[in-house]
Amino acid sequence: MSESDSQTILTPQHHEDCVLRKSIQFKNLVKTERGEVVSVRPCASEKGKIMAEIELPTRKDELFLDSQLLCRLLRAYKRRFTKMKCSSKLGVGRVMWKARRTYIYKHGKFDVRFALSQDDALKTMDSIGRLILGSIFCKKCGQPAIECALGQCEECVSNNLQSVTLDELSTPLFIKGFEALTEALEISRVTLIETSEIRPISPSQVSKFKSKIQEGVEFFLDSSLKTPEWTNVSASVSSVSLAFSIEDFHEKAVELTEALAKRPGGREEDIQSIRQFEKLALETFKILLEAFHNDDPDRLKLVKQKNSELSELLEELDSNLSGNILGRIREMYEDASSVWSGLLKSYSS
Repeated sequence: MSESDSQTILTPQHHEDCVLRKSIQFKNLVKTERGEVVSVRPCASEKGKIMAEIELPTRKDELFLDSQLLCRLLRAYKRRFTKMKCSSKLGVGRVMWKARRTYIYKHGKFDVRFALSQDDALKTMDSIGRLILGSIFCKKCGQPAIECALGQCEECVSNNLQSVTLDELSTPLFIKGFEALTEALEISRVTLIETSEIRPISPSQVSKFKSKIQEGVEFFLDSSLKTPEWTNVSASVSSVSLAFSIEDFHEKAVELTEALAKRPGGREEDIQSIRQFEKLALETFKILLEAFHNDDPDRLKLVKQKNSELSELLEELDSNLSGNILGRIREMYEDASSVWSGLLKSYSS
């Protein structure tokens, strides 16, 4: 399919009261009567520029977003920013972007500086809101939106999958994003599976993998910023969620390889079983990616089949491996399977 053609992709359908079904527009929030406070004042350091501040209606003890995910999303997009700093411990992010400096606070406060007008400040907040949507807590399930995206929260995905038509701005970005994730999976497969012996993973291979994941996430977030369609924004969050899940699995697999490399006298059959587990999981992620990209729900039949194979292999490993190694593999399986379990539930309904 060429980048100029329109494309449909497969995504979960979310409940109406999920955060991924509701457009977050600060210019609309300002007009409500729910207690938002907006202050606008001149910038002291730059004549003709203003500072604008908005506080969303959260209780003092209530968080608006997940600080770790905020920082992860901002780091994933940092190549697009002039400057970026984020502290998950403090719950504050700061970005310099398009000559505007924006502060994002975990309790729902946003501060935009060097804006040309109040409308310009609100547009900047709208854009930032789309970039960090995955970190914002959902009122329905209480989890960050990125957990709602593929049904990991177990509450926000309905019993239906849907085909989302991408607009002409989003189509080429999604194509490039999916291509980057496909390349990342291939790097992961070669790095983890096609090795004759257990040894520490080359830092250059880890760097290549991370670069491809970041590239894919950047394209999906670019789509979030440019699309006028909220369904495309939601699809972007789902795609970012899948990208992060692939990255998390790869990181845990690399850590497992490092642990095995330091473990003297590992049995060859155990090592081969672990390699088979990683191979099956990576194949499952690839099939899931193809189901999304090609709008092909029938590919989820293969996901279900691979998941059964993974579960059976895990039972075999249960009787052979030591507690520490087995615990790592169980954690990898539980995290990975949570990515597709919600989708399988929708597909089976």
